[in-house]
Amino acid sequence: MDWMGTDTSLTFWNWVEMEKLFAEIYQLKCKNSTESEYLQPPRKEKRLLSLVFGLTSLIIVVGVTIFPLAFSVIGSTFGQSNLPYEVKVKMVIGQYEPIYEMSAENTSSTIDT
Repeated sequence: MDWMGTDTSLTFWNWVEMEKLFAEIYQLKCKNSTESEYLQPPRKEKRLLSLVFGLTSLIIVVGVTIFPLAFSVIGSTFGQSNLPYEVKVKMVIGQYEPIYEMSAENTSSTIDT
């Protein structure tokens, strides 16, 4: 609405960018005036406390992510082999018909170890 009522040589999108810039500058001015009125000394965090907190949270996040995966992989299939029972091979060049197709099945596979 502002762009329609103002005589300007800016295009609509340039006008929107300019308004966005003015809004950001206004926010910064408000923040600076508030900080100058209610000035507080900067807080110094203890280095050791932030390091311990960061490492602890990192270990928790990695543990929550990795533990269920490792538990499901190791716990359910430990000691059991997963043998293939069917194999299919298809060779295709581009979008043309396949030039080679093969399928093999064996339900009574045995592996000599």
